[in-house]
Amino acid sequence: MTDYAHLKAAIKHCGLLHGDVAKVICKSEAQFSNLINGKAEFAPHEKTRIAELLGFSESWLFQPLVIHAGTGFSRREIAVLGPAIETRSRK
Repeated sequence: MTDYAHLKAAIKHCGLLHGDVAKVICKSEAQFSNLINGKAEFAPHEKTRIAELLGFSESWLFQPLVIHAGTGFSRREIAVLGPAIETRSRK
């Protein structure tokens, strides 16, 4: 499962709601939810528009965080630690 933790954090940092960003790329909140949770793929023009809106680099915003089942980490820990925990599990 791919999770765009950087994108979620940037949206929150900017004081926006997911619905606000969805409108900018002409998607419903449900469609945007599927995109941001890795259940669908962003189109290149959508990534560019979102990066412009949020003021962050596209490459950073859309760097996927791969969540491996059974790591023992909470979603919050995974969002903070990111790639450092992708290949190892908590003891």
